[in-house]
Amino acid sequence: MSEIKINEYNRDLLVDIRNTIKSLVDGSISIETASLQFKRLNQRYENLLEKKPERPSNILNLLCAAHTGENFSKYSGIWEINESDIRPLYESGISKIRDVSLNFLKNAEEFDIALNHSELTMHGTENEYRLILDKIKTDSPDLFAVCVTSSPYFSLNRFTIFGTICCQLVSSTELNEIEDSCDYLDSVCKSIDQYLKNNIKSGSATLIKLYRFEDLTSAFSHLGTREMLGIMERILFYLRNNYGYTSLIQSVSPELYIVVVPEENNIPAKNQPFSIKGISVPYVVKETAVYNFIPSKLLLNHIISD
Repeated sequence: MSEIKINEYNRDLLVDIRNTIKSLVDGSISIETASLQFKRLNQRYENLLEKKPERPSNILNLLCAAHTGENFSKYSGIWEINESDIRPLYESGISKIRDVSLNFLKNAEEFDIALNHSELTMHGTENEYRLILDKIKTDSPDLFAVCVTSSPYFSLNRFTIFGTICCQLVSSTELNEIEDSCDYLDSVCKSIDQYLKNNIKSGSATLIKLYRFEDLTSAFSHLGTREMLGIMERILFYLRNNYGYTSLIQSVSPELYIVVVPEENNIPAKNQPFSIKGISVPYVVKETAVYNFIPSKLLLNHIISD
């Protein structure tokens, strides 16, 4: 595979990829929004290929390059793995490290392809390396997000975010198409606006609640990408159990959720402690009451800034 080099043709693009990853890690955008943004970044890269046709035409290669540079890694990639073969599909980093890692994994008795998350130790002549794999697709053959690092500054949380984005992109059947729709947050706000228009009654209150599950990704990133997606589903189930099926519940990011509660459901929610695998997950709730239709973006800005 061709090596991704930072130069005048892709420097700005790599900066935008880095900023998108940072926004997702910070919780300011959702996984779905990041996926759409990466599709748009992929189109920008396709346009660059008209000037540099020898460069690999896939956003996943650039994503690997961004992760390698931003997360103190020697190598990042997406590998296709089955019981008899391992094949890198997308990658960035030191080719010698990749080759050593491939040979090591083929002979590693401690590696179990059935696991969603694996961390293995490779002993080099000068350094000790961590080989980390997150399963991002379970169809045969399986796909794994992979990285190799020897740095104490490596962030497992950032690697999990990298794997989550990869999972979204490789699952898309229209990776190279630009979405005509607005980003995910716009879609969420449109759903809220429509719900408010349909449910607000004169003189009655509708509550809009913002749930933030603090430090969720940093606490559970070690479980791997697929487990993180499962945790998000459990949070949605938890909120649905509290507020019922006539309320609107939307996820904005792994840590941020919006609940819109009509008047007949404005009873004190149970708000039982939320826990994952026996670990209590703290959260904070902000809310506001509305009596007439107000665009949800204005309402959310008011709640967040309050």
